[in-house]
Amino acid sequence: MRPVAAKLGRAVGRNLIARAGLTSALFRYPRNGIRIVMYHSISPDGVAAGVFERQLAFFRRHFETFWASELPELLSGERVPRRPAVVLTFDDGLRNNAEVAAPLLEKYGVKATFYLVAGLLDGGRMMWNHELRCRLWAADGRALPEPVPQQRWPARGKGRWKRVTRFVAEVKQWPVERRRDLVEAVRRATPDFVAEEWMRREFEIMSVAHARALPPVVEVGSHTITHPILERMDPEGARREVVDSRRALESLLGRPVPTFCYPNGQYNGEVERCVQETYRAAVTVEQGIARRGRSGLHRLPRIMASADYAQFVWWLFRPPAVRDAY
Repeated sequence: MRPVAAKLGRAVGRNLIARAGLTSALFRYPRNGIRIVMYHSISPDGVAAGVFERQLAFFRRHFETFWASELPELLSGERVPRRPAVVLTFDDGLRNNAEVAAPLLEKYGVKATFYLVAGLLDGGRMMWNHELRCRLWAADGRALPEPVPQQRWPARGKGRWKRVTRFVAEVKQWPVERRRDLVEAVRRATPDFVAEEWMRREFEIMSVAHARALPPVVEVGSHTITHPILERMDPEGARREVVDSRRALESLLGRPVPTFCYPNGQYNGEVERCVQETYRAAVTVEQGIARRGRSGLHRLPRIMASADYAQFVWWLFRPPAVRDAY
């Protein structure tokens, strides 16, 4: 019963903190901690627009917001915020970030850093892992290439989506060439696939026009060219993804691209050294609060955004373990 009691106690604590008006005092201790919040989709299936707007009001009330490019000065003590510091980050450059999140950020005057995938900004595209999930989910009854374990998946529905998601998480860890071969094989096996509206709303990448129209409160960072797992690539290929993505984004958008986000949060020493040579700072998916003197500028932890308000506030105070954040 102890794990159940502990879980219940945490739930009660989350709700009390969220409702008691104690948040300003809680977040001021320790003062040198900087929360970097990680968002993906601002949509009904991610963090809904109304929920996101409530979170922005919360940030404006209790925090001072910064861009990721300002983290070096904040963590060195060169710059001291007037209130607790928070950095909002958005991974993948989704269209709903441009169409839903950006106008709300502008409305509330909240800064944010959008991490864009340079090679996908030509409109109507999805990242390979999102496209693969959608094609496999929609291909119920269609013959699919090996090693897709379709025979063990249920028909369309939440059960199939969960199984597909787990399989794609495995594919992410494959060598890049093997993964590319599978994606191409699935595309050939599903030539008549058309993304449904909910798929486009959730996963479609913004266009260059969207990116150029982002408001001044939004800073752009790099999330590579094609969103590969960098530690699975040969060193030269990984370097191109890191370095050329910055050049491409700066050329396309005519604005600086000073920080980086590791796809899937995965990197090795060689990738980190390349990122250090190219960017002012970089963020991971490790859950935690960035602290002066403890956090390396090119492996900064973040806190996963939650669509549940009490959990959202609690995670800002006490970030979850990575396994609990996904």
